[in-house]
Amino acid sequence: MKVLILSQFFWPENFKITDIAIKLLEKGYFVEVLTSIPNYPGEKQFKGYKNIFMSETYKGIKINRVPVLMRGNGSGKRLFLNYLSFVISATFRIVFFKTPDIIFVFGNSPATQILPAIVINKIWKKPLYYWVQDIWPDSVEAASNIKNKHVLNSLNILMQFIYNNCSQILISCKGFRSKILLFKVLDSKIHYLPNPGEDIFLDNNKEESENDDFSGKFKIVFAGNIGKSQDFETILVSANNLKHINDIKWIIIGDGRRYSWLKNQIIGLQLEQTVFLLGQKPLSDMPGYFSQADVLLLNLKNEKIFELTVPSKLQSYMAIGKPVIAGLAGDGKKIIEEAECGLVCTPESVNELTNAILNVYGMSIAERQLWGNNAKKYFYSNFHIDIIINKLEKLFNLG
Repeated sequence: MKVLILSQFFWPENFKITDIAIKLLEKGYFVEVLTSIPNYPGEKQFKGYKNIFMSETYKGIKINRVPVLMRGNGSGKRLFLNYLSFVISATFRIVFFKTPDIIFVFGNSPATQILPAIVINKIWKKPLYYWVQDIWPDSVEAASNIKNKHVLNSLNILMQFIYNNCSQILISCKGFRSKILLFKVLDSKIHYLPNPGEDIFLDNNKEESENDDFSGKFKIVFAGNIGKSQDFETILVSANNLKHINDIKWIIIGDGRRYSWLKNQIIGLQLEQTVFLLGQKPLSDMPGYFSQADVLLLNLKNEKIFELTVPSKLQSYMAIGKPVIAGLAGDGKKIIEEAECGLVCTPESVNELTNAILNVYGMSIAERQLWGNNAKKYFYSNFHIDIIINKLEKLFNLG
């Protein structure tokens, strides 16, 4: 069976769809990918790439890349042009593909990336699967503070068109179902398929990293996007409240639109000896950083849309077998509580986050390890990639 995966982001950018593609190939599927020149989350394309139409192979997967206008400084205008340029380039390129058996779209932001698949599928008339990672326009409104009713109404019309032109809709979070049903989609078309964790966090789960620069300290590790949605204001105030405890170190790994802002805030609050901003690191390095952690931190703003969202890095946190502290509500909160693998705080609550840190800081190593073991056990039962692939294969049979 030939599967065409359409995703604006793919290896070497760090997104779950790359692992899915590799596993499908190992299962005997012929997998081809249509994606952009890699550039996320930076301002220009990755080193070694030119912003042109090109093809390459990764682990047996043929990757077709199209040029896009780079994200630049991440402003709203630049992002809009980045999204639009992918739609135009991908639509031009997709017409030269041989007809696949299945079209599989990885539906993180921007939702517009599915449009080339919808256009060409009018000709191909093959099953179109949309794996929803973000709910538009809710996530757009939450992340960018867009309140213009005309813009939001236009996005609602767009999503109505997208959902009703899909054969099957897969949702990465259970809470997405109620939102998608508002667009008059048949409930029978919606199927729960959570994001998997990466195998690398299972294969490299070592207790100490050879590059542990914070040996003997209590290490809080945050990894991922640095943007408005992650509510670093709360994290910084909590770090400031606890900076008198020299043992507590906050290690932030990642990049994003607020990286420079966060760096300046750390300097302005004189937190250079407390909060360490390490920048973007390759996925291969992440198990080492996670294994150093005494607790892994996950945080989102207090927005309704985030009550429906389970950040995909939660699966990676659980896979490594470490306690989790999360400023979350809704589905993410339920998973952590059900797994008994950490503490959940009310989003944007400085007091709760500070107290949670102190709580875990005061625990014994054995108590923390129990939470870590619970996390890994829950991961194997719910988020291991083999479980996800088996579910996906059954869904492919629905056509």
